[in-house]
Order: sequence, then structure tokens, then C-alpha cells
Amino acid sequence: MVTLEEELARVEDLRKDLSAEIVIQKEEGHYENRNPSGACSHKHYGGGDSVGYWFTCEECDGDVWTMDKPKIAEPDTQKRELARQILQQIHDSSDWFSAKYISGEILEDKTLNEKCNSWLNELERALNATKLEVQYKRLEANWRNVTSDTYEPVYENVPVGEIEVPDYEKRIVATKDIVKLYKFALRKLYRDSDHIRKLLKRVYRTNKVKDVRLETGRTLGYSGIRVRIHELFK
Repeated sequence: MVTLEEELARVEDLRKDLSAEIVIQKEEGHYENRNPSGACSHKHYGGGDSVGYWFTCEECDGDVWTMDKPKIAEPDTQKRELARQILQQIHDSSDWFSAKYISGEILEDKTLNEKCNSWLNELERALNATKLEVQYKRLEANWRNVTSDTYEPVYENVPVGEIEVPDYEKRIVATKDIVKLYKFALRKLYRDSDHIRKLLKRVYRTNKVKDVRLETGRTLGYSGIRVRIHELFK
């Protein structure tokens, strides 16, 4: 499984490829001194009546770029279409919901909000994922002769059943995903950020994995003191 960081970096590269161009002629030009005479009509002196200093005049000093030949380019339709196709694949089948969301936003998917509700349901299940863990009991199996007249018991772990426990790995992966999804939606001021925030609050209050609670608490902007107090009563 590709990491979240790798997937998001790939999405951003594809975003750039949607504007790919074939450059027929590069822009050419040169720098010119914007004030060859050195004259300046701006007042830059300050600091007091008797003691002061002169400011550098950014409007009059320094060089300015002068274009001799303009850039001539045309859209790289092949590269743009390939980028769009790969972004659609990521949107449809990525293991990371935040990558699905961002690629959908780039593709201007009109059904993104409806899809996000479905993804949040899947993320909530992942944030509460469990697995079966085999329970063992240490039983005396035999006796071992240590010396001619001394024996010691030999033990072995015998499986006695299974119990359901939190799936730590799946929950941590889902936490990374929803945190990135929330930050992106919040930055864009999408309405989905409200739904995501509600889910983060539920996870913070009820999840049985401490690392998940700590990360969601930080993401929600809770202070360190508030998070530590919350942990005391878990």
C-alpha cells in the first residue's frame, strides 16, 4: 500500500500536469537599470531633524526585466489528458480517502459532497476497527529432570479462545487519513469540514486507542491541558 504522503505528492504532480504546455519559444529578454540617471524625486530621509538616514529607493534603484521576445507555447493535450485519467483512477480507487477527495476537487466533481458522506461512514468503521486476538493460558505440560534428584515443571502456552480487541494499525492509518481530509476541507472552507469535525469529536470522546484520541484532539485544536485531563478519566 502506497503511503499517504506518496499518494498526495502524486496528486499534486498530476495537478501541475493538467496545465502542461509545449514551449515553442522561450521568453527572451534582458535586465535594464530602471533609473540610469540616478535621479530620484521620492523623499526617503527620516529619523529626526538633526540625525537621520537615507532609505534605499526601491522604486528608482535596481534592475527591471525587459522582454525582447515573448514566450510562445501551446497546451500539451496528451500530457493533460493522461493526468486527468490518472487523477480519475485515484479518485475512484485510492486507499486514501483524503487523496480521493483532493483529486475529486481538482477534477471539479459535482458529486463530491455526496461521496464524502459515504467515505466518512467508511472512515468511521476503520477508526473503530477490531480484530480477533488469540488468548493463551500458561499450563504445566511436563516435568524436566534438572539433576539426579531434582525436577522442575515445564510450561507451554495453550490457546484457549479468541477475544475482540481494537485493531491499532487500522485505526492509526484511518486517523492519518481523516486528519489530512479535515485540514484540506477546512482550508478550502468546504461544508464537508463540519461533518468531518463532528466525526473527529466522536472519535476523540469514544475511541479506545490513546494515540487516536491524542491526534484527533490536537487536530480539533484542543489544548494540551484539556487533552491530558480528558485522558485521566478514560
